[in-house]
This record gives sequence, structure tokens and C-alpha cells, in this order.
Amino acid sequence: MISIISWYNHLKTGISYVIPETHHNLHHIYVGFLAFLLSGVFLRRKYSEPVCLLPGLVISILMEALDLGDDWITANHIGWNFYVYGFVTTNLLPLVLFLFIRFNRSKFN
Repeated sequence: MISIISWYNHLKTGISYVIPETHHNLHHIYVGFLAFLLSGVFLRRKYSEPVCLLPGLVISILMEALDLGDDWITANHIGWNFYVYGFVTTNLLPLVLFLFIRFNRSKFN
């Protein structure tokens, strides 16, 4: 488990070189948006179907679980508010897009 957390931290550090750490929440928004778009493509479903939200939910839960594990190992402390905020920022844009498409289906057919 520690090696997975270490690998994940190296990945996050690499991404932080491309997108500055001051925009950390952009990482979550990009991941959620890409998961939503790619789920429609690879699952071959319409974006108005709830199954398109599942990959983003699973990815955000895994990301936050790894962050929780890292904080527990390094600081022996868990601050829940950061993880809830990360979960929400990852899934908010896909949820808004899903609801918009779902309730305006007639305009997209």
C-alpha cells in the first residue's frame, strides 16, 4: 500500500510541474471532466445516462483514499474537510453537465 501511495505522490508532483500548485483544484476538475467525457466514449453511452458519472465517482474516491493514506502515514492526522472538498470539486462539473444534458435532451437529439 505504501508503494502505491508513493507512486501516486510522484504522479501528483509531476502534474504540479505542469499546472502550478496554486491551482490544485484544477487537477480535480480536469480529472472529473475527462472521466465524464471518456466514460461516454468508452462505455458507448449517452451522456444523459447516470452510468457516465460512475467512473468519475470511482476515480475521485480512489484519489481521496490515497491522499488520506498519505496524510495518515506522514502526519498521523486526517483533515476531512480537504478530502470532501476534493471529492466535490472532482464531481461537481460532471454532475452539472449530466443534469443539463438530461433535462435538455430534446435540444441535443
